[in-house]
Amino acid sequence: MLKHLNALYLPDAGEVFIDGVDITKLRQKELYEVRSKFGVLFQGAALLDSFNVFDNVAFPLREKTSMTESDIKKKVDDRLEQVGLGKMGRKLPAELSGGMRNARDWRARW
Repeated sequence: MLKHLNALYLPDAGEVFIDGVDITKLRQKELYEVRSKFGVLFQGAALLDSFNVFDNVAFPLREKTSMTESDIKKKVDDRLEQVGLGKMGRKLPAELSGGMRNARDWRARW
């Protein structure tokens, strides 16, 4: 289902609506705009080992938005707190337990 919502898979029949837009009919550029509403972290701890937890979460915000560093800090701190990793921001991925690295622990709406 998640792969259909992100248009990694397209349905054999039917439609997929995100915010009232059928994403099965979008061009690539429009699809990228819809995908920017999602944060995805692949299961299996697909974290950048040389970045700490904070910088892993901040990475897409720095790359894909024009947010100020102070706004990014607030958003990342809030999201880490939401998923129970509030005090883990400065740790490297290797210092986290398997459960902390697991994608299900990182579910947060940006």
